[in-house]
Amino acid sequence: MINNSEGLKRMPVYRYIIFPVLLSFLLFFPENHGMIVLAQTQMEMNVDACETYKDAEGIMEDTYLRILSEYQDDEVFIEKFKAAQSAWMVFRDAHLSALFPEEDTYAEYGSMYPLCRCNVLRKMTDYRVEMLKMWEDGAEEGDLCVGSVRLK
Repeated sequence: MINNSEGLKRMPVYRYIIFPVLLSFLLFFPENHGMIVLAQTQMEMNVDACETYKDAEGIMEDTYLRILSEYQDDEVFIEKFKAAQSAWMVFRDAHLSALFPEEDTYAEYGSMYPLCRCNVLRKMTDYRVEMLKMWEDGAEEGDLCVGSVRLK
């Protein structure tokens, strides 16, 4: 049988070991690997958010170009697919303008505006990539509502 009082006495020792190890990890490896880094300035957070959005935009563009290449023989699809992508971009920009309608965004929304703007754009772009992937991934045989999506 384990003596509870012994376990409680040993607990502080673990705190003295674990806390310094975690602290040194954060100090020597400050990159944001999915962890929240508290010592960021607003400017750094804005830059990080906008870089993440640009990465998502690059993924979307790559996906879009792969689909254009894969479906290049279907002229009707290509024409309508390009129109859909253009319309989505207009929608994206209009949606952002509706969320933040004021002309002077910094005066109205403050220094967090770039972070908020880039987060909204990233979320919308991630969702668009998911929508585009149906043409890349293909449809299951037997799905009668696939339209222009080719079978796997």
